[in-house]
Amino acid sequence: MDLDNFISKKYIKQIEYKSFSPEKINHKWIVSTPKVNKLLSEANRLIKDLIDLGILSELTGYKRNRKFMFKEYFKIFNTEIKN
Repeated sequence: MDLDNFISKKYIKQIEYKSFSPEKINHKWIVSTPKVNKLLSEANRLIKDLIDLGILSELTGYKRNRKFMFKEYFKIFNTEIKN
């Protein structure tokens, strides 16, 4: 589904009113807007830089839907919980 053509809702005519029906979002998305693609590419590059510097750790091993941990931030909360 192309994000540029996505319609988030539709109204269904009922007997005396219209009902609101949200569109399902569990689709394979295609982003064709150059600005969004550029921002995603820049975000990925910056995340890679943070991983290379040892600031972030990638937790899943996946190429998509990754999760990251900021170790120092986690240590602060982990210390406070133990005390």
